[in-house]
Amino acid sequence: MLLDRAFSTTLKSYSTLFLVVAFVTVPLQLAYSFYFRDILALIEIHPAIEQLPPAQPVGAVTAKGLERARVAYLALCGVELLFLPLLWRATRRVVALEEAGRLPSVVEAWRLRRIPRTAQEPPRGSRLVMVVGALLFSVAVWFLAERIGMLVVEVVPDRLLFLGLALVRGVSLALAAPFGLVAAVLVSRRRTPKR
Repeated sequence: MLLDRAFSTTLKSYSTLFLVVAFVTVPLQLAYSFYFRDILALIEIHPAIEQLPPAQPVGAVTAKGLERARVAYLALCGVELLFLPLLWRATRRVVALEEAGRLPSVVEAWRLRRIPRTAQEPPRGSRLVMVVGALLFSVAVWFLAERIGMLVVEVVPDRLLFLGLALVRGVSLALAAPFGLVAAVLVSRRRTPKR
């Protein structure tokens, strides 16, 4: 029942929540992909480049450059994780506006104003089931969206491959994250004491 509530709450404002997350993930992925565009253009032969001596480049790409790109991607993932508290707050605002009967927007989600109080009670039941279920669903959506996107990107010319990869990675995260974020918002609500 709780998982059903989390999904229905997410789907009510899914387009807004998607844009809230994409506002963060897509620009970060674009910046990374643009900076490492030469390395990403040769993504299909990365295993072969790694076998070459460190000083032997393929085009402008060396094994050392591949390692730098991997470390930078891990750093990018860390930066995206640092945005989770802000994304959680924006999601909380979207959910609160939706429950108050207002139409939430991306601009309102990122505003620093006080979040309106609602009369909604926090969900009852196993919160762990809701969070684990929503996170598993988020991972499945991310995985499928990224795999499908990678199939589409195969037809993109090498000089534009960085753009396709950035969009696939950023959009797949934005498609998946709202499910986990809404579950986290619902779980974080405090119960009001009964009088």
